[in-house]
Amino acid sequence: VRVGPDVRGLVPWHELSACPDVLNDVAARYPKGSSVRCVVLRREGDRLDLSVLRAAGEAAPAAPKAGEVAVARVNRRPLKTVNAPALFLELPGGGAGRCCVTE
Repeated sequence: VRVGPDVRGLVPWHELSACPDVLNDVAARYPKGSSVRCVVLRREGDRLDLSVLRAAGEAAPAAPKAGEVAVARVNRRPLKTVNAPALFLELPGGGAGRCCVTE
């Protein structure tokens, strides 16, 4: 997200929407060049972490509880700790974990 002439920020996927339909088709919901209202969550040097959800007045995403179904993002970076057949998932609320694809 371009915040100003020389200022850019990043909206993590779990701060974009709580709706799986929006997260599955982000490009259609937020076309390049479209305007979006964000709240600054954190600043580290030149990097801003932003939230669309919180700008809309929604609460921060909570980490899921055991047994709950949650929307997650597959992390495609190769990790030595994830052995096949498994995926490494990023969860709302900052959580992450390994998911066996055979279960």
